[in-house]
Amino acid sequence: MHLRVHFLLETGVFDHQQPYREGMAYIVDRVGKPRGKKKPEISYQVKWNMGNKTSNGRGSETFHDRKRAEHFKSAVDLAGGHYPPNFIPGGGDDGWVDDETYRRYTNALAEPAPPAAPTVAEFANEVIGSLSGIQGSTRKTYRGLVAHHVLPWFGDVPIDDVKAISPITIGAWVNDLADGAAPPGCEEERKPLKPKSIRNIHGIFYSIMQAAVDAEPPWRTLNLLRKTNLPSLDDGEEDSEMVFLTVGEFDTIYTYLSDDAKDLAEFLATTGLRYSEATAVQVRDLDLLSDRPRLRVQRAWKRQESGPWKLGAPKTAKSRRSVALSARQVNRLLPLVAGKMPKDLVFEGPQGGRWNHATYYHRRWRVAVYRATRCEYHRRLDWEQGMRILQRKIRNNQMEPCGCPGVLEKLPRIHDLRHTHVSWLIAKNLPLPAIQRRLGHESIQTTIDRYGHLLPELDDDMVAAVDSFMLREQVPAMAG
Repeated sequence: MHLRVHFLLETGVFDHQQPYREGMAYIVDRVGKPRGKKKPEISYQVKWNMGNKTSNGRGSETFHDRKRAEHFKSAVDLAGGHYPPNFIPGGGDDGWVDDETYRRYTNALAEPAPPAAPTVAEFANEVIGSLSGIQGSTRKTYRGLVAHHVLPWFGDVPIDDVKAISPITIGAWVNDLADGAAPPGCEEERKPLKPKSIRNIHGIFYSIMQAAVDAEPPWRTLNLLRKTNLPSLDDGEEDSEMVFLTVGEFDTIYTYLSDDAKDLAEFLATTGLRYSEATAVQVRDLDLLSDRPRLRVQRAWKRQESGPWKLGAPKTAKSRRSVALSARQVNRLLPLVAGKMPKDLVFEGPQGGRWNHATYYHRRWRVAVYRATRCEYHRRLDWEQGMRILQRKIRNNQMEPCGCPGVLEKLPRIHDLRHTHVSWLIAKNLPLPAIQRRLGHESIQTTIDRYGHLLPELDDDMVAAVDSFMLREQVPAMAG
């Protein structure tokens, strides 16, 4: 016996008591010394060829009881070289289970494991990429807002993580945006965002989380962004963003514009077109020699997500419109279309082709506004302090009226020429529905919401109507 044990310890295997035959199981006795024990122990390993001759798989189960090993070996032979029913692979001595346990085990094998939830960054990219009915530039804007204002806080979080994306973390995120705080783990400097910007970013994130709720199967049961307490918009904030110029104020800026920028500025102010529409007008869109000269707005510049610009449809269906032109406008436009082909642009940039918005805005418009808002003395002082206006972009903190007599005290954007156009029309008591059609607003409500406050005379009419009504009501009482 001593020699037998010595052989086992040296070789680790002995006694092939069943000769190997194709499809038949056999038992291999093995000896090992478990950790922490002094005496070696013998185990019984049942081996067999899985399935048929074409299968390279081999089965193996280890038992510590000889009888159980022999019982399992017989069951494998009866099963034709497969695991027998009611035995869970890898169970060894405890592999035999009841019918219900075995049924749950086989059902678990049949059901595929649920896929891992994507991260917020992965899901946001998928959702934004699937949005339809938006311009490429809008899609690019969405991606930029999410990348800068959402992903630093939630980008690596699984979309279904209810602890990482909860009312508490969402509220803290909104506060960080409002305070200009850096995301967790970052030290980058950030500017506090205005309530309107926070609402826009929150709206995009809301849509992404709603897509997670609507997914099949859903990643989340509730959209927790639906009850976020957002910063309130101050009364008049939307109005303060719009600048309305008088004719004299526009003429002041016009005087400081370079010659190649004047025609476009006047066209924007006298037609109310958007910049993307005005710079897309072609010769064939103008009817200048008829009894009622008109401009047909049929296209606008669209920026693709990849970067290039191309001509496409205007912003909305009602943006396709006809705009009446005055005799002065006709006289201004005739020299611009002389000698051009029907598809040539009416307004071209310095190098020909599309008038790049950034070039016009920074190199033409803002330079003129700067000169209109700073007197000669302060412009000279700026120059002495190293501010080279014509050599670089004018930053926002440099655009500050000096406050001297005779200078402009407003800081209009190019789009404010559209607002200015509306204010001029309203000053002539033109009805809002007519203004709506001229601007190409999809709804009259948009026109009212944006420009209704410019109609103070309506308040006087309403007050007069109330007084008249109250007077008629009091007459019978006084007669009695």
